[in-house]
Amino acid sequence: MKTGMRTIRRIILGLFCLGATAALFGCQSGRMTTHMIELIDTKDGVKAKKVSVHTEEDVLERSPNVVAVTRYTDLAMDRWIGSYCLSPDNATLVLEIREQVTDARGSKRWISNLWAADADNPRGLQRLTDGIYFDRDPVWSPDSRFLYFASNRAGRSCIWRFSMLTLSGLEIVTSITTADASPQVSPDGAELLYTARTFPSSTPQLWSLALNGGLPTQLREGDWPRWSPDGKTVLFSALDHNTGKHKIWEMSPDSSSPVQLTNPENSNDIHPFYAPDQSQIVFASDRGQSSEGVFNYDLWITNRDGTGPRQLTTNGSRDDLPQFRKDGKALYFRSNRGGKWDLWKLSLEAGDVEAIANSPATE
Repeated sequence: MKTGMRTIRRIILGLFCLGATAALFGCQSGRMTTHMIELIDTKDGVKAKKVSVHTEEDVLERSPNVVAVTRYTDLAMDRWIGSYCLSPDNATLVLEIREQVTDARGSKRWISNLWAADADNPRGLQRLTDGIYFDRDPVWSPDSRFLYFASNRAGRSCIWRFSMLTLSGLEIVTSITTADASPQVSPDGAELLYTARTFPSSTPQLWSLALNGGLPTQLREGDWPRWSPDGKTVLFSALDHNTGKHKIWEMSPDSSSPVQLTNPENSNDIHPFYAPDQSQIVFASDRGQSSEGVFNYDLWITNRDGTGPRQLTTNGSRDDLPQFRKDGKALYFRSNRGGKWDLWKLSLEAGDVEAIANSPATE
């Protein structure tokens, strides 16, 4: 029976490769093309765009820096993970799931809603938000009382929040004068960092907002901010206008003392995240190649100052959105390996982080 099921799966994946995208990218030696749904902020609201992405039928990870990689969620083929977050106690997972639905007029619409699951058994999902909206980029407050997220419920994308204690009290946090996304709450719960776009310019800018009142403050050009566990610094990605590539930076919360941490000219480095002890950072980069010579996003880790880069994943699929568990025992990431989008878990039991840190750097 297992052999028969494997044969059926290979037939299904093979048929998928016969589509129009395969004519462009091919489907040789287990390589295929899947899609991801990107959400794009415009002056008129949020638009969904389907983008072709390479993947491999083989889900195995052959990196010497990895001990164990396992599939963490198991979504249907027609659903995509847009973003996710873990609660401060590592007990609850919140997923942003993108899918196509039929609205009241009978038209097909792309939406994204938020769902919760037990982090130890994430196969059962509980709906948190509903409606024909783009709810995305969820993040918990440090005290676990609130869930912040971006949504176009007011037209343009703004930052919203509701109580995770009562699953009620939905309220808007930022205004509709800018298009806002990627919220991050400081470890002391006092300050919100987020990405905003001020049209007609579409360049993302980092903004801050005191959560006890006050006006938002524009900090600097950048995207995808992430607080350090001690709240003293912030990671973010920003476009290098000389190379046209994104790089990882670190700065103080008031935007002073910016330092560029990654610098390969021909690669994009995105989605930075601090290790719990702040000694290292993990991110996604397209600087590496698969065993077949295909450039794709994999997970990389460096020392806190950007030195000693090491490649964590090498599968020919797209791996991105890395996040450490708060206890440092695992690293989660999104991947389309095997032909569909899910969260995967990279085990980091005691000693594994040190082993990665002491392994030879990758040029």
